[in-house]
Amino acid sequence: MNLRGSYRALRDNSKSAMCASIEIYNKPNFNYRIETFIILLMNSWELLFKAVLSKNKRSIYYKKERHQPYKTLSLIDAMKNCRELFPGDIPFEAVSRNIDALKIYRDNVIHFYNVKDFESVIYVLSQTAIINYRDIYKHFFDIDIVDEVSINLLPLSFKLPMDPIQYLKKESESTIKNPAIAQFIKEISDSVSYLETSGIDVGRMVTIWNIKLESVKKLSGADFVVGVTIDDDSSNPLVIEKKLDPNVSYPLIASDIYGSRQKIGKIDELFGIKFTSYVFQAIIRKFKIKENSRYCWKDKHTGNYRYSNEIISFIKNLSESDIDNAIDEHKKRKGMQLNPK
Repeated sequence: MNLRGSYRALRDNSKSAMCASIEIYNKPNFNYRIETFIILLMNSWELLFKAVLSKNKRSIYYKKERHQPYKTLSLIDAMKNCRELFPGDIPFEAVSRNIDALKIYRDNVIHFYNVKDFESVIYVLSQTAIINYRDIYKHFFDIDIVDEVSINLLPLSFKLPMDPIQYLKKESESTIKNPAIAQFIKEISDSVSYLETSGIDVGRMVTIWNIKLESVKKLSGADFVVGVTIDDDSSNPLVIEKKLDPNVSYPLIASDIYGSRQKIGKIDELFGIKFTSYVFQAIIRKFKIKENSRYCWKDKHTGNYRYSNEIISFIKNLSESDIDNAIDEHKKRKGMQLNPK
């Protein structure tokens, strides 16, 4: 018996389930819409993890028990078995906590029905799960599902959308009669706190979009403002962009990360390799960090580079082979021989 299955069939079925889930969510009139969407979304993830295991020649079955039929891995066990295969720039811990939260909803959906504004919480968890799915699918199979389907969930409503952060804050500060919801909100809050404390990208667990409509006289609190001129030529809107302070968004210089003789860096070693300036530059080049505004910002006046705190979790989530390959490529590029160990 083939204990790995066909990764192509698993991959394609996973994508089909994902596309179907998005299509159902975005239907304005569909009874049991959210519940059906979550079931398909979780099924899609389970098939994706099994496709990844299959492609890497790993079993998708539990060890067979005597006189019992073969059983395929559950969603959570398939996910755990993929941990060491995860790409370095996608933190497993954040992705797994996002899926754990959505699985709790799926498994206990009978306890969550008909709760006012609760859909906003599911929305931000689900949209993040779909973004994570797209990135992992693309990494392992070199296929971007965006070419076939929009991965955006429409925040459908007949009223202004609920702010998920305000909802969670309000509910956490009040007495919740439904114990299932109280526990669910606590799980999300605890997970976010854990990820923040660990320096892991919280954006891989939950993503918040905050949209405000305000008077144009109040621009001081906005990061990005768009106004449409009231004339015949409305194709050219007025755009006012407020830049964030790079000293806050990108507080680190290179020596803060790998350290120097004068100070201790954020990272000391990785897999027994001393984390030196050379290793840091190898990783920066290999993964094109300087081209990624999420991790790096260049001062146009001085030419100096600064880094966000997220660069730390990115580097720490790299595998040993990722680091070895980066160093090898850097050696060939520089024409140098160096043993960093």
